[in-house]
Amino acid sequence: MKKAMIMIICILLFFSIFIVFLPTGICPGTVDVSSGKTLYVGGSLPENYTKIQDAVDNASDGDTVFVYNGTYYENVVVYKTVNLIGENKETTIIDGNGSESVVFINADNVTINGFSIINSGNSTYDAGVTIYSNHNNISEINIQNNRWGIYLFDCSDNDIFLNSIFNNSYSGILSEHTSNNTVTQNFIWNNPNGGITVFSGSHDFFSFNHIQNGISFWEDSNNSTLSLNYIYDSSYYGIQIESGSNITINSNQIFNNSFGGIQIGSFSESNNISSNTIYENNYDGIYITHSSNNSIFSNNVHDNSNSGIGLGGASKNIVILNDIYNNYKNGIYLLIESDNNTITGNTISNNSYYGILIQAIGQRKPSNNIVYNNNFNNSNNSMDNGNMNIWNISKIIGVNIMNGPYIGGNYWSDYNGTDNDSDGIGDNPYNILGGNSQDTYPLMKIDGKRVESTTTKTPGFELILVVCAIALVLLWKRKRIN
Repeated sequence: MKKAMIMIICILLFFSIFIVFLPTGICPGTVDVSSGKTLYVGGSLPENYTKIQDAVDNASDGDTVFVYNGTYYENVVVYKTVNLIGENKETTIIDGNGSESVVFINADNVTINGFSIINSGNSTYDAGVTIYSNHNNISEINIQNNRWGIYLFDCSDNDIFLNSIFNNSYSGILSEHTSNNTVTQNFIWNNPNGGITVFSGSHDFFSFNHIQNGISFWEDSNNSTLSLNYIYDSSYYGIQIESGSNITINSNQIFNNSFGGIQIGSFSESNNISSNTIYENNYDGIYITHSSNNSIFSNNVHDNSNSGIGLGGASKNIVILNDIYNNYKNGIYLLIESDNNTITGNTISNNSYYGILIQAIGQRKPSNNIVYNNNFNNSNNSMDNGNMNIWNISKIIGVNIMNGPYIGGNYWSDYNGTDNDSDGIGDNPYNILGGNSQDTYPLMKIDGKRVESTTTKTPGFELILVVCAIALVLLWKRKRIN
């Protein structure tokens, strides 16, 4: 009964997240225009304005500028706190005619809704929508055929949601020196320089988006969250972090990206990759290079054309509770000076080369890594020519990955030893290929028989709890802003 009540509460919170994502006073298809007067652009009345900029110039803070269907060839600078509302996003068009940014916002608390915004200039920072201010709402807009779709600079607490951002020459969204922005429920596609590109962003939130061409974080971006997105068809990585820290990548679908699913690059640390499904990417599902203290937790990594998870010169990372299977080469590999990593609780099966490969290159050897309590079921389970890697911990009481009563080493599908005392630990060590390493406490079933590997893991209650946690964070943030 108690568990059922918890599930009901979690489901209610799950559905409430869609309301949380919408800023105060804004819902899909509606805009709060209760305060101030309304100025009209276009339409049939002779007293209406013919240009959007003229209406903005004559508006006061709190007014609404309503724009009737039509094509308006102009560049609009929004320097007052107004609601700029189009009659229909398909037929109310602001065309920059190839010059500058089409809409430039430098006032706070601006709402823009219901337009197609097209044809910016092609100078360095020209965009469909440029934002240099805070607490703005950009929703239900088609943004296409610009240099950048949306450009945010030195701003915070903006909400970008329910937009279609496509066919722009560079990135769909470019964000520089921003914080606390929310980007949710957008369709972002066919922007060849990247779906979303973030430089020096902090505490930004990206969720429920469809992002073609990937998302990347650069130049000390930190403390942002990327959750519950579809990320696909990038000509580079699906997600890339360079010099980034404390970024959470959670519960995303990441597939069909040309250089791999996720890369955590140089000088990045303390990032969390959890509960994602990462599949059918060229090269690796996840690759971490020259980075430290990252967590790879409870992901489903399969059918990637190179390996499932790779560490190259990466140290002090933890790889835990992942399902890694059907990858073309290795389940997990560690190269060169990947040291002091922990790999535990993973199910690693049906990978074509090795379940786990620890590979020295010349004198650069992965060292002092600890690998224990994993389930290996591959044609070739392991190879290690590194230095002083550890394949078991001391035998301790605790339920192991094979449901035995002791934790020690790993389960190996090709282990041929016995378990005469039926404690779930093999009587003889398991020899690791490539050197002199051994697993002293290989795991077995209680009856001593080998077991078949598990395959996919279906997210359920755990995923709902993750979504609920996100909802609570957003509720807290919304109350703090209000």
